[in-house]
Amino acid sequence: MNSKFITILLIFAIFYSCNKSSENFNGFWVEKKYENETVIITDNGNSLIVENSGKKYPAEIEDGVLEISAELPIKGVIDENKSLIIAGKEYIRIENAKSYKFVKFEDCSLSDFVHITFNGMTQDFGYNHRYNEYNGYQLCTEDKNGNTIPNPKYVGKEFIIKWDNKKVKIEDPTDPWKTSYQEKPRITFLKLNE
Repeated sequence: MNSKFITILLIFAIFYSCNKSSENFNGFWVEKKYENETVIITDNGNSLIVENSGKKYPAEIEDGVLEISAELPIKGVIDENKSLIIAGKEYIRIENAKSYKFVKFEDCSLSDFVHITFNGMTQDFGYNHRYNEYNGYQLCTEDKNGNTIPNPKYVGKEFIIKWDNKKVKIEDPTDPWKTSYQEKPRITFLKLNE
């Protein structure tokens, strides 16, 4: 074998191993114990971007270690259980989380109350419309006649969603003075999966 061919193979092997290790870190991570914090890692040319608590930080991978350039440099690794460990916290991939889900936005309409639905979910998030955390996404809009319709910009788009239940006041349609409180689903996290 000539030295030129060996050099090309070596460069390819190094490039492949660098790409392979960044693929391990890329993705949407959820804090394992309470599922109350997220880390999103995406490619940014030859480096990575780490997003946490609404802030974005540049990052690089050195010898299998994620080096995040924050106020104080932070390191992260993926352990033998495929968990991401950053600053002593353990994160799992969203696919393994209990309270997060990938869903496609389906519909928004108004009848007895606002209905907000996602494909593959039985929950209707319209009861808690005013308590939902939309993260700036306007899922509902109005047509030219003033009717509530799903925003065409987001119909069929995939979102990452987290929800819980919150008590909401339900009025009896036959007797407006009669109300009850029921637990209904509420969106606590929403992000377009780009």
